[in-house]
Amino acid sequence: MNNSLVDLKDVSFFWPDQQEATLAIDYLSIAKNEHVFISGNSGSGKTTLLNLLCGIHQAKTGSVEILGQNLNGLSNQKRDSFRGEHLGVIFQQFNLLPFLSVKENIELPLRFSSKRASKSGNTHEETRRLLAALDLPLSVIDKKVTQLSVGQQQRVAACRALLGAPELIIADEPTSALDRENSDNFLQLLFKEADANQSTIIFVSHDEYIAKHFSRVVELTDINKTKLNSSKKVQATPS
Repeated sequence: MNNSLVDLKDVSFFWPDQQEATLAIDYLSIAKNEHVFISGNSGSGKTTLLNLLCGIHQAKTGSVEILGQNLNGLSNQKRDSFRGEHLGVIFQQFNLLPFLSVKENIELPLRFSSKRASKSGNTHEETRRLLAALDLPLSVIDKKVTQLSVGQQQRVAACRALLGAPELIIADEPTSALDRENSDNFLQLLFKEADANQSTIIFVSHDEYIAKHFSRVVELTDINKTKLNSSKKVQATPS
C-alpha cells in the first residue's frame, strides 16, 4: 500500500526565456502525516518548489503528484480547485485581506471548497476552537486583521490554513518575523493541530534553528540538480 502523499519524479521548471532550469528534481517522496522541513538559502528555489506543490506553477517535465493526482495533467482551473479542496497554505507575508475581519479571513477558503466546509462541521464553532488552540483571544474575532500584531496575524493565517482539515499544510517561512520563543510556540501549536487532523506539513525556511522541530529535514541543494545549483556549490567549496 502506497503511503505517499507527495511524489515528485523527474521534475524540471524553467522561467520563461530561461536557459537553465530553476528546479531539476529526480525524486522526492513525502509520506502521509509526515512533518518535513525543506531547507535552502535565498534563491535556491524553495518558493518555486512550493508553488509547484500548490499548483500555482506547472512543471516543464515530470510529474508532481499530490494524493495520487498528477497536477501536471490538470488545467489551471482544476489545479486551483484541487488546491482549495486539499491544501492549506501559510504564506510568508500571510496574505490576509485587510478589509476583512479575523473571522472572515479564517473562513474564506470554505467559500471555495464544499469538501473542507463539510469537514469543518459547525464552521463558526470550529473557527473559535482554532483561535483558542492557537492562543488567540476570542475578542479579536470581529476585528480587522490590521488591528492585530504580527504574531497574531500569523496565527490567523495558520487558522485559515487549518480550517476544514486539509490533507496537506504548506508553510513558506511564516515564522521569519518572529523571535525564537514565539517561533517555538507557534510550531508546537501547529504540529498539535495538524496531528489531530492527520495533516502532512511541508515547511520551507532558510532558518536552520527551526529544523530541530522536524522529524525529517531535506536540503534543497541536495535534491535540486540544476547546473546553477552545482556551480554555487563549487564556488562555496574552499580551495
